[in-house]
Amino acid sequence: SLQRMDEALEQGSLALELDPKNPLVLSLYSTLLKGAKQHEATLDYVEQALAIDPDHSFSQGQLERALYNAGEYEKALKIQEASLVSMLGREKVPDLVSVFRENGKLDTYRDVVGLYEESFKDREYYPLSMSRHYYRAGAYTKALDVLEIGYQQRNPNMPYIGTGSRYEVLHDSARFLAILDNMNLPHPKSP
Repeated sequence: SLQRMDEALEQGSLALELDPKNPLVLSLYSTLLKGAKQHEATLDYVEQALAIDPDHSFSQGQLERALYNAGEYEKALKIQEASLVSMLGREKVPDLVSVFRENGKLDTYRDVVGLYEESFKDREYYPLSMSRHYYRAGAYTKALDVLEIGYQQRNPNMPYIGTGSRYEVLHDSARFLAILDNMNLPHPKSP
């Protein structure tokens, strides 16, 4: 969308008209809606995609983000927990919903970051995913550190960091704006 949201939504609607039962089209459209801050609609399209193909990996990846953005933190945390258990084992991962209920969102996402850091000690990680975990935990400096790594690695998804509500708290950060400038991308629009 790169700040041409109206045009992107129009093109996405056309794709939906052409192929309304394609999970990839539904999930890609959901990412446009996420960028337009239409979080309930985002979740609806991801769920439609998964109803057609429960094993569709792109749709599965979008589900956790859609739940989080829709404020359904407990459901999002269940997905995070399953991912972490698959990497670290059940014994190392607490019941994140219980942690959330006891300690609140910010402290829970700080715990999630620590678990992901542990899981990535001896292997490569996806910079944008890790930056999102730091961002949710309020660790904005670390989120920027990892975004800079993503830029250096020429991650193909980097052009989208300045669109929609992604990294909104960082939109005024000189480091964040420098990353966008280095990619010759526009600065995020003010709300």
